[in-house]
Amino acid sequence: MMGTKLPKKIIDFHVHTFADKIAPRAISSLVANSGYPHYTDGTNADTIEKFKSWGVTHGVVLPIATKATQQRTINDWAAGINEESLILFGSVYPYADDSLDELSYISSLGLKGIKLHPDYQDFFLDDERLLPLFRKCAELNLIVVLHMGFDCYSPNVRHATPCAAAKLIDRVPNLKLVLAHLGGYLHWDEVESLLVGKNVYLDTAFICDDITAEQATRIIKNHGDDKILLASDCPWHRTTDELNFIMSLPISMEAKENICYKNAEKLLNL
Repeated sequence: MMGTKLPKKIIDFHVHTFADKIAPRAISSLVANSGYPHYTDGTNADTIEKFKSWGVTHGVVLPIATKATQQRTINDWAAGINEESLILFGSVYPYADDSLDELSYISSLGLKGIKLHPDYQDFFLDDERLLPLFRKCAELNLIVVLHMGFDCYSPNVRHATPCAAAKLIDRVPNLKLVLAHLGGYLHWDEVESLLVGKNVYLDTAFICDDITAEQATRIIKNHGDDKILLASDCPWHRTTDELNFIMSLPISMEAKENICYKNAEKLLNL
């Protein structure tokens, strides 16, 4: 983006890292499944170095518990990371017997939210059994980041659709909810008809290669730039990939600053 003034801060709201001992195995497995290139080695240290080169001020790290036995290990690991540029969220396995208790534990650790991935965690977003979990998150003031739309892990099944998200927003209106991939990866027509204008944040993770500038601009303007969060899905995209895309759109510099850091600062209470 030569010649373009960048915002004074950059907060990437959708980043993945792993504990050092499992990072090589995790990255290898995910690459084998997706076929995507990766731009970090999955460790915190390498991610921080890449952030420096990309001009990223902070990254929100989103671990995922794919089984009940991983919850406490992941959340203790997240709480133990003391890096100024990394903001760690926790995770629960939605169908764990103690998932609501684990949410209270996450809150007690001072973590600001959780990540849920319906494909990796094998649940459908409109499952009525999940409402107590979302209501508990709202009660504890925990942010919930949800993977939305297509995922290569489950290419023939959509576990989280814009329609299901719209129902959740109506059922739990005080939930601080962030819908990844601009509300639904490869489902942006449905996002426009069902989610735009609702009380929900949309992040920009992994969208820049697949959405047109015209549709992205329309969603941002109609939804409100105060409810859009810069995000990359690092290590699968670089923060600069989505940053350059946002900076290229015909929206105001004020809107770009909101998306790149101001909205995140407000949501995270930084």
